[in-house]
Amino acid sequence: IMLNGLQSINWQLLQEIDAPARHNPLLDQVMIFGAQDVIFLLPLLLVLLWVGVVRWTVAARATGGAAASATARIRSLGLQLLLLAVPAVLLAIILTLLAGALVNEPRPFASHPSLKPLIYHAADASFPSDHAAVAAAMVTMLMVYAALLLWQARPRGPQLDADQAASARTLTGLLKLAVAVAVVGVLGVLFLGYARVYVGVHYPGDIAGGIIIGAISGLLVTWIRPLAAPILTEFIATAERLHLA
Repeated sequence: IMLNGLQSINWQLLQEIDAPARHNPLLDQVMIFGAQDVIFLLPLLLVLLWVGVVRWTVAARATGGAAASATARIRSLGLQLLLLAVPAVLLAIILTLLAGALVNEPRPFASHPSLKPLIYHAADASFPSDHAAVAAAMVTMLMVYAALLLWQARPRGPQLDADQAASARTLTGLLKLAVAVAVVGVLGVLFLGYARVYVGVHYPGDIAGGIIIGAISGLLVTWIRPLAAPILTEFIATAERLHLA
């Protein structure tokens, strides 16, 4: 009974979101873009933050002293978290496959032939949304780094020496970029999820499940970061030798 109730709510929400579809060609195209293409733009946010971490920390590293030491830690942590987006995405894909096998929910257009999706999609398992899971895994890494920078930037007393002041200035610039990128990422995930319901290939519950799986995947790989640190450090060192970091 409870499952039937959830399915009913899922269908009602989908109908409300899908209602404007096929009535406004421009809006339909925007939503098709969101459903199909936004996921390919989200990795650009990871690249943007990678470049930002390198740019904002190079100057501080050159100053020496405590500022350079603190900035080096911020730099290393940021680059490691961005690299961990790859295993986070892989874990999210694995978990969505397992969840899909357990739940085995048909696509909305398969269960409701009256629904005409705006894009072609195979009639495979609908829950959870792998698009939402992959997107959320990437964005979770952006959010984790922004949160850690916010923690580092918290007030620690009225008096700062020259090194601390230099480090704070560097951190402020990087923090603004990290927060901006994380916010854009979150909006991208929400847009992607809404669009995939709008075009008729997912229920809202599928999107919510995918986002939760993606977030869990990101947090899990963040938790195991210390174990992967030696490999990540070597990868970053190689990137530095190639002038990519």
